[in-house]
Amino acid sequence: MPTDAFSRFMSSLDLDYDRWHDGDGFDLESLAAIDENERGDVVWELARREPTWREIAALEQIDIPPAFMAIKRALRDSESIDTRLAAAAALDGLGKLDEPIDAVLAREIRALGAVDDGCTRALLMAEDHPTDLVKQALLAASQARTACAMHCAAVLCYLTGAAQEPFDWDLRPLFLRLGPDEPEPDRAAAFAELCALVDREGRTVTRPDTV
Repeated sequence: MPTDAFSRFMSSLDLDYDRWHDGDGFDLESLAAIDENERGDVVWELARREPTWREIAALEQIDIPPAFMAIKRALRDSESIDTRLAAAAALDGLGKLDEPIDAVLAREIRALGAVDDGCTRALLMAEDHPTDLVKQALLAASQARTACAMHCAAVLCYLTGAAQEPFDWDLRPLFLRLGPDEPEPDRAAAFAELCALVDREGRTVTRPDTV
């Protein structure tokens, strides 16, 4: 007979539109209260689903090897940047990530394309891991013709001390010139201005001709 906590957690896996839209996760409070002999069943249920940050957050809380393996599979196999970043952060917190977290983060920042797939998570993680490797990736992503470019530039300026906040409105005109629909000569000029700005402030990024 399953415990009440197990039943509550399993029920929380069925998200309605409002909970999904509001960014609610699964019932981790109930998950923490399940019996030890129920953890394997929970891992099996989570591991057979297409992983998102919700599955990763639940698996992270279950301290058994199959849960760690499921998170590692998500990092390796998921097509979602957001899921891969969530998995990397979970494994890093558990001390089970096989490479430095900034190396994973830098790789995923360079892969950013759509704002709704990992951009917010990547930039928040960049603030927590402001290494030179991450800053260089932000510069490269600022040059790429994607919807994420202006956001990466904004956080890069913040991390190098060229801006006072992650999206400094005083620099907004510069960031907007890096938008994906801007003419290439204008984008190139804006990128050169960005490079000069962050180089002057922090000297932690490579010049534009070698990015």
